[in-house]
Amino acid sequence: MSHQDDVYANAGTIVSAIGLVDRNDPSKGLEVKARFDTATIIPPTSVFDETPKVGLVGMNMTYDGHVVIGALNGVAVIDAALKNGQFLKFDDDNQMATNSLAVDAAGGIYVATGSKKPRLPGVMHKIVWKGGRLSNDPKDGAWTAQYDGGDWPPAIKASTGTGSTPTLMGFGDNEDKLVLITDGANRMKLVAFWRDGIPADAR
Repeated sequence: MSHQDDVYANAGTIVSAIGLVDRNDPSKGLEVKARFDTATIIPPTSVFDETPKVGLVGMNMTYDGHVVIGALNGVAVIDAALKNGQFLKFDDDNQMATNSLAVDAAGGIYVATGSKKPRLPGVMHKIVWKGGRLSNDPKDGAWTAQYDGGDWPPAIKASTGTGSTPTLMGFGDNEDKLVLITDGANRMKLVAFWRDGIPADAR
């Protein structure tokens, strides 16, 4: 939800901002304030060599009020007015996201991908929203790390990789700052990654 109380939702590739017709009189109902077609910035992709298409898998918001879009093949950020957007593609074309993403207060965007090929590792990504741009550069604090990834169905999930959206843990000054997922195996394990630098005393 934006600072103007607009709610964001998507139908197909279209992201809409929906809000009150009159903020002083809620009885007048809702209206679509703005729309953005993500197909203008997100390139189509395919999973099993089918006709490529734009596939959205999740939405969130940055702490500075931008809309974050998770796609099969990368991450997009759109301004709150739904006027402009940018897209960052995953480095590996064999990786795809099928779950939503998490965002931290410092601009970290956490998304877990799985392999399009069976029995290959998945990848946990930290992408950074910094200075008005998306970055996967380690100099900006971005990183990737492999995890087991598990099996393709039949399994207790929809596709390869984790069956869960990343969850952030630890927010106080003296707390371990982690991001957690399940690893997608048929007998799933909980996997934790350090969100920032690994502490010197970590084992």
